[in-house]
Amino acid sequence: MAKKRSTKSKSKAKAADPERRRRIMLVSVTVLGGLALTAGGWVGLDRLDAHAAELATFPSVEVTFAWPAIDGAAAGDESTWMPNSERERLTRIALDAARGGSGLDHHALREVSRALHATGWYAELPVVRRQGDGNLRVTGTWRLPAAVVRTGSLERLVSWEGVALPLEYGAGKSGVHYLAFASTPPPAVSGVAWEGEDVRAGLALLDLLDDHADLIPQIVGIDLDHGGPLTIITDEGGKIIWGTAPGVFRPGEQSSEIKISRIGGMLDKTGRIDGGLAAMDIRGSYVLTQKRSEP
Repeated sequence: MAKKRSTKSKSKAKAADPERRRRIMLVSVTVLGGLALTAGGWVGLDRLDAHAAELATFPSVEVTFAWPAIDGAAAGDESTWMPNSERERLTRIALDAARGGSGLDHHALREVSRALHATGWYAELPVVRRQGDGNLRVTGTWRLPAAVVRTGSLERLVSWEGVALPLEYGAGKSGVHYLAFASTPPPAVSGVAWEGEDVRAGLALLDLLDDHADLIPQIVGIDLDHGGPLTIITDEGGKIIWGTAPGVFRPGEQSSEIKISRIGGMLDKTGRIDGGLAAMDIRGSYVLTQKRSEP
């Protein structure tokens, strides 16, 4: 019992120790003071962020693009094949997507990138950066137009990969090579590949012919025959029956090298890749020809 009384007495003594109470109070004040300082710091940062965002919100924003260059253009030449009307449309799309964003808000930049990618012109999400003056700069990989696919009275622009692009023309108004009689209709939206192998086959043939500067000037289009043999259409209405797509083997059909040689030989002899004929079949072992009917 005496031992317990002694312990209790010591506990009371410790609790009544003014020095101990002072140390506890100092620790408590220090902790509370630290919490108050931290909270004050948070409030200060919030105000600082708001003020910075206010300063970085620009009253008007302009958008500039790295437009696709014309092949062979000199360094520093900013001329482009993109029509002015389409450049204006893409600029409006970017401005609409950026509306309401601030200089510290990356969400607006992502929206601009997504909106431009949805047009079908970019092969991947373009990069959008905010410059020091608050204006936006857009860079990216453009899909390059290869030809148009003619469907009825309209022509739809397609890339070399067969992806439908936004521009559409009246038949014969595009001024570029055309693919006719595709097996499938145009995609409902831009940026989507044309269904069916015939469009890609026609583009592969155009790509091959485009490498021969002496042949391509007399070619206006490719007849896809709804997935049948490819036929080259010349600027005088002649037809050169080519057959399968370049690189595709078919028994009894000559290689692309032999076919190109035959067309080139006809050009050397007559000055015309179609020889001035109505039709020429270069697929088999022998070249078959059909003369034009007498007027």
